[in-house]
Amino acid sequence: MGFEFRCRDIGMECSFEARHADKKGLLQEIEKHAREAHQMERIPDDLRKKIDRAVRKTK
Repeated sequence: MGFEFRCRDIGMECSFEARHADKKGLLQEIEKHAREAHQMERIPDDLRKKIDRAVRKTK
């Protein structure tokens, strides 16, 4: 079991997809992507909530 996230699931026009064995690792990948691809110094709280709702468990 693991976790996955896709930018397009929160309304971004972005093809980024990430999978990780644990949620903490996935969130670190998302934060890195946000900095590098979307020029975000930090993820605003409202967007962080959307991300958290969009993270899905995988089999």
